[in-house]
Amino acid sequence: MAQSERKANRLAKNPSPYLQQHGFNPVDWYPWGPEALETAKREDKPIFLSVGYSTCHWCHVMAHESFENASIADLMNKNFISIKVDREARPDIDEFYMTAVQAMSGVGGWPLSVFMTPEGKPFYGGTYFPPDEGMGRPGFRRVLETIATAWKNQKKELLESAWAIDRAITSHLDTEQVGGAGPDKAAIEQAYLRLSGSFDEAHGGFGAAPKFPTPSYIEFLLSYWYRTGHEKALRMAAKTFDSLAAGGITDQIGGGVHRYATDRGWLTPHFEKMLYDQALIASCALHLFQVTRNGHYAEFAREIFEYVLRDLGADAGGFYSAEDADSEGKEGKFYVWDAKEIDSILGKADGAVFNYYYGVTKEGNFEGANILHLNAMLMDLEERFDLDPDTAINLIEKCRRKLFEARRLRMRPGRDEKVIACWNALMISALALGGTVLNEPAYVGAAKKAMKFVYENLYVNGKLSRFWRDGKAFENGLLEDYAAMALALLGLYEATFEVEWLGRAKALVGQMCELFEDESQGGFFMAERDGGGLIANQKPIYDGALASGNSMAVLAMARLAHLTGDVQLINKCRRTLNSFANQINENPTAMGYMLLSFELIEGASRQVIICGDRDKAGQMIKYIHRQYVPDTVVALKDNGEIDEFIPFAKDMKPAGEKPSVFICSNYTCQEPITKFDEFKAAISENLLGNSMRK
Repeated sequence: MAQSERKANRLAKNPSPYLQQHGFNPVDWYPWGPEALETAKREDKPIFLSVGYSTCHWCHVMAHESFENASIADLMNKNFISIKVDREARPDIDEFYMTAVQAMSGVGGWPLSVFMTPEGKPFYGGTYFPPDEGMGRPGFRRVLETIATAWKNQKKELLESAWAIDRAITSHLDTEQVGGAGPDKAAIEQAYLRLSGSFDEAHGGFGAAPKFPTPSYIEFLLSYWYRTGHEKALRMAAKTFDSLAAGGITDQIGGGVHRYATDRGWLTPHFEKMLYDQALIASCALHLFQVTRNGHYAEFAREIFEYVLRDLGADAGGFYSAEDADSEGKEGKFYVWDAKEIDSILGKADGAVFNYYYGVTKEGNFEGANILHLNAMLMDLEERFDLDPDTAINLIEKCRRKLFEARRLRMRPGRDEKVIACWNALMISALALGGTVLNEPAYVGAAKKAMKFVYENLYVNGKLSRFWRDGKAFENGLLEDYAAMALALLGLYEATFEVEWLGRAKALVGQMCELFEDESQGGFFMAERDGGGLIANQKPIYDGALASGNSMAVLAMARLAHLTGDVQLINKCRRTLNSFANQINENPTAMGYMLLSFELIEGASRQVIICGDRDKAGQMIKYIHRQYVPDTVVALKDNGEIDEFIPFAKDMKPAGEKPSVFICSNYTCQEPITKFDEFKAAISENLLGNSMRK
């Protein structure tokens, strides 16, 4: 039956693309909100909560198998109040119920399936359920029937179970945050040792399959190497990045990175592409380029930016959130290739070179087709096909362009056109960094355009919204939205030295503290203090695909404080770190970004203040931007505007017509430098880590 012939439910006109995908299910879905909860109480029915996102492959599978099935929908409608939640729009809801399901079952993931009381207290849950028993999982139909029967005949036991689970979770949340005197500096060494112990020497990455890019690990290892000079830390970061860049997890034709690899060798991905992955992995590539000067990393970042600007850029300036894994109802179909198809496009001679380089075979490596991955080095092409390196590079690039044009004729995967505040902030930060490191003003321009979009469309009634779609903003912004946006504003300031961005960063950090800070115990809540109607308002501290909200909050406060000399912000940073000291000490690898913040707070704060005309100081600015100096902030004083924000620079002046540079540690500054060679030497002596002083 065509969708137009089906009856629309409450989700059909919801702003979330994920909820809209279920808008013509026979299930009587509700979006999360008072109506659903009040109906459940009034009708005395348990709630079935389904959480997912629009580009999730297994979410699609469960939708097709179960939610589009009339008999299963009938079971749901008669016995449950069914609620759909987009985890990207409401990660606070997802976070709470994911914690509950992991506590009950030991597993987590999406789609998240939760059964709970009308009050929202969970008593049973899991992830993907097939419609009938299979794959080692109970059938969804049987689960529905069993729980419906239990609700009628054993409601007291279910309610007691729900209350027990609720007490356990809320008690855990209440007692988890027991601060100590502060994190132990040994936690940094422990994090390094644990990562070293789980490192996959053969394939890069950490642990066995599945393999995630883990940018938090890469960033932590680079920072650790910078401060200690331990070459293995750099080797682990580079090997991990090189392996994912060569694997099928990277789109070798169109740029960008898929969400994760299902195998140890990074070959077979789940094919969805998430905006946050592009931002964080591009930033890792740029930092590796700063450290190694290997142009491969710069090119990788450029290809990510090209993909994002081309395929995820909204006309008005923001960035859409994701592309689907599936097209034409099949996972990966847009991305995989048949050997004969490649030969028909490239010709047999060029096709032979391309196929060898990217591991293409007649048999294929994915359901009879080929996921492209780097199978050879350019020197191998020289030996096997008698091609010199320049000819080989040009040939491969020509072939890639031809296949890219051919692929454009295929049906593209669906695109989730939510513009999410946090994820846009991460991409703005990456573009601002890319613009300075790669000397590409267009990237900085794209970052500024996106930030302008945020302030014109996502900042509503004086507050940041969670996401925008089709001309409207929706949902209240969360901690991660405010913290990531503050970091993006600081990144834009250091890329442009336009004081407007610094002023907005200061205001946003102040608002973040006002809305989310726990003034009694320290740390920051995920949602505004009223909790957004949840049973418990959590304080996110563990890194997942992106940094936790508290890690980003501390990092934003620390960088702003180092730039402005705001002692009050430093105290807030220390208070937050102290409040989570036990978790940092016990599980440091899960808090890589928090450790970066800890290092920034406890180490010497370093400032580079450039006084004078920007154009005349251009050589010095470009040089400092090319360096990997994670503990350093940079400011330009070309007029008096900056004095309001950086009081300690008030008396700094250029030396006549020449710019002067002040290199400071903890706001104690050396004599001004006016000559470029002296500036380079001073940067090497005072700012670069031991391994970088060359």
